[in-house]
Amino acid sequence: MLQVNLLDTALIIILLFFGVKGLIRGAVQELAGLLGFVAGVLLARAFRAHLSGILVSYGISKAFSPVLAMALLFVLGIVLVGFAAHALRRIFEASFAGGIDKFFGLLAGFAKGIIFAGIIGYIAIRLFPDIALVKQSQVIPPLMRIIQALAGSVDLHIPAI
Repeated sequence: MLQVNLLDTALIIILLFFGVKGLIRGAVQELAGLLGFVAGVLLARAFRAHLSGILVSYGISKAFSPVLAMALLFVLGIVLVGFAAHALRRIFEASFAGGIDKFFGLLAGFAKGIIFAGIIGYIAIRLFPDIALVKQSQVIPPLMRIIQALAGSVDLHIPAI
């Protein structure tokens, strides 16, 4: 008989949380979070030096201006992608494609949940392989198979439990 322990329950709750969050937010918002992060990093890397010089000309210290420039550009990237995502979501809702957005949001949420729960499971089996909670887990083995499939040819050295 399938016995779900406390670790399994926690991992399932994580999966459900991310899935419901994705369903509520929709695919556009879920992907916008990731794209906003990437846009922020790219903006910060590309324009940090230029903005830092401008900040120095306004009296910001040379030591602090690069950090402030990076932070401002990072936030700007997130905000710009957020505005674009909001507009795109409005278009989806107006064209009655909101249900499709929600469905793909659910899938994107589950994908994020699998990755997050997989990282927790991987840490658990690497740090605590002999603990009964980890050894008796019903969720970790299939989760590790998914994580290994996502990793492709990269050997994660996942021990058998």
